[in-house]
Parts: sequence; structure tokens; C-alpha cells
Amino acid sequence: MAALLLLMALCLQVQAATRTTVALDGAWRFQRTDVAGAEAPDFSDAAWPTVTLPHTYNAIDGEAGGAYYRGPVWYRRIVDLPAAARRRFLEFDGAALATDVWVNGRHAGRHEGGYARFRFDVTALLKPGRNTLAVRVDNGSLPTIAPLGGDFTVFGGLYRGVRLVETAQAHVDMLDHAGPGLEVATTGVSSTGANLQVKARLRNDTPSVRHLSLRLTLRDAAGHEVAHAQQAWRVPPASTEVAVLPMQLSRPHLWQGVHDPYLYRLTAEVLQGDAVVDEFSLSVGIRTIAVDPQRGFLLNGKPYPLHGVNYFHPGRPGKGLAVGDAEIGQPLARSEHRIEVQQRLAHAHEDAVVDRLGPPEVKRLVHDLRCAEVAGEAHRAGCAERARQGTARL
Repeated sequence: MAALLLLMALCLQVQAATRTTVALDGAWRFQRTDVAGAEAPDFSDAAWPTVTLPHTYNAIDGEAGGAYYRGPVWYRRIVDLPAAARRRFLEFDGAALATDVWVNGRHAGRHEGGYARFRFDVTALLKPGRNTLAVRVDNGSLPTIAPLGGDFTVFGGLYRGVRLVETAQAHVDMLDHAGPGLEVATTGVSSTGANLQVKARLRNDTPSVRHLSLRLTLRDAAGHEVAHAQQAWRVPPASTEVAVLPMQLSRPHLWQGVHDPYLYRLTAEVLQGDAVVDEFSLSVGIRTIAVDPQRGFLLNGKPYPLHGVNYFHPGRPGKGLAVGDAEIGQPLARSEHRIEVQQRLAHAHEDAVVDRLGPPEVKRLVHDLRCAEVAGEAHRAGCAERARQGTARL
């Protein structure tokens, strides 16, 4: 019945949108040890307990203050899918610390780092009907992955959501460190105008050249169109083209922090002919920032004192870091009643829901990713890669 419902959901969503998402949080089989051959489709996991995501295997032993299990575990589940001439990606919001994924016994990829979103293109690994997903997660002390350890628990597991994302064969790139595939830069910002430069990574996953158009629409907070741009691009087969497109905005409503946290909405559409094949939107604040030795931090040319709080990991007793939106949102909701203008995200990349649920006037200006300098060059290189993963989604 669960497989049938998933199949129906996929069919309905494909008809309704250019990009579809199906949550894969239920019905995972789990084993808290390393198991040889567990990636094979015919491996029997019938004796394994069933868990629901988000899940950590250190919810109990990790809060006792003593030794806790650090090592590999396995997750497995079945997904029934219809045939589709589309791209399919597995998206993980977070898995600690190193993750290997197999689809139908074939290795889809490995991700190192416990706190950033990552994706794998699994189009070629899936088949119509029954598919086996197998995931090996290891929170052991691994030399290239921070944190190595400390006076805190390194909670292991699939402790954030997992989903299947479908796109057209031509789409905004999904594999740029699992970021949005869009970058927005502003120059010449004043009360009379602003210049926006938008970079979009256009991906053509077909075996032939595609002539694609990128259409950008900027809307104000009331939903009215205030700027528009469109340009055609030739994208070679199995390639990514970085499309750069300027936009001009007259009399911008500036983002003024706690006093006036005004946001625009930018929508990027990928067109093939007249058909929209992919679409993605993000919020945009128009402002300038600077630091002056005498005047301090400047927002839109005026002094803007920074004071705020530290947002630590949203763990809960008996759950560890395997918490949902409600727990993540609790401290953010309390932030709305303080006169704070910035939040520090402690050490690791927080869930994307922090940005979604956080008050728009509070900007996460400090993201502290710490590495053990004594751990050697390989560890420092790994930390640099983790930092790239975090900044790609901002």
C-alpha cells in the first residue's frame, strides 16, 4: 500500500509541476553495525528494526556523557517508481559523518561531512518498479572530516530528511554542492536604483545540443513584477553552462534589518521553446554592507550595531539531533522577541529550515566552521570542502 501511494503521489506531482519532490522519511530498515553485503538488492533485512527519519543511533547513549557508539551503520528501504523520461536525484539534508549510497546494488556516490545537504543523480541506477536503496553512514573519527571529536556528541545517522527530486532533462543544476544553482550579486545600490547580476547554472542532461532560455522575474513583497530579463543560451550535450544575466531595478526598497526587513522574490525559469521545463525561486534583499574602522559595521551607508545570540545545535533529550521543524523553530521564534540583529551558527551547517523559519530581520552573519589545525593537511583540505558545501546553499 505504501508503494502504491508513493507511485500515485509521483504521478500526480509530475503533472502539476516542473520539479517534483517526494519525501522518503518512512519505512527504513536499520542496523547499528557494519554488515557485509548489505548493499545488495537480494540481501535480507527482514530481521532489522524499522525506523522513521529523522533518525540518530546515538539518541540514548549520546546524551549520557560517557562513551557512545561511533562507527558504521546501515539503512535500507524499497521505493516503487513509474517509468519517467526525467532526471531523478536523491537528496539528503544531512547525514553524519560519511555516507555511501547504493541504488539497486550500484554505488551512487559518497559524501563526506555531516552537516550539509548533498545530492546524487540516480537516474541511470533506477528502474520502473521496485528499487532498493541502501545507505551506509559512519560517524567514526575519520581523518579528513570535522569534527574529529570533542566535549560533545557526534550524533550519527540520517538525522535530517531524505527525498527524491525529479526534474526535466534540462534544468537548473542540482549538483553544485546541492545549492540552488543561482547566485545574485548587487552593485550600484542607491535609493534611485540597483544593478543585479544573476548567475544560473543551466544543465543539459540530454545527448544533444539544447537551445534554452533563462527568464528572470523579480517581484516585490506584494507580488508585483518590478524587473525582468530573458536571454537564450546554447548548452552542449551532457554539459553545464553558467548563464550570466543583468537586471536593473529602479527605486529599490532597501533591506534595513530589524527596522524594515524587506525582501524581493526572484524566479528563474528555464524554457525550451515556449515550454517552462524548470523553475526555481529565492528571496533577495537589496542592501550594501561595509566595515569602517571608525564607524563600525555599515548597513546601507549608516552605522548598524551588531548584537545577537548563538544558535547552537537544536538537539533534544531522547532525540539527539534527529529533530523536526518544530524543535528547530522554537529558539528562532523566541528570537523574534529580542532586539538582535545577527545570529551565529555554531560550528556546523544548520538545517535549511533555520533560514526558512528564522525572522527575516535577523541575518545569520557569522557561520563558524572550526577545524583542528593540528590534524594535518588532509583534515584542513576536508574542512575547506565542508565550507564550500555550506556557502553553496546561501
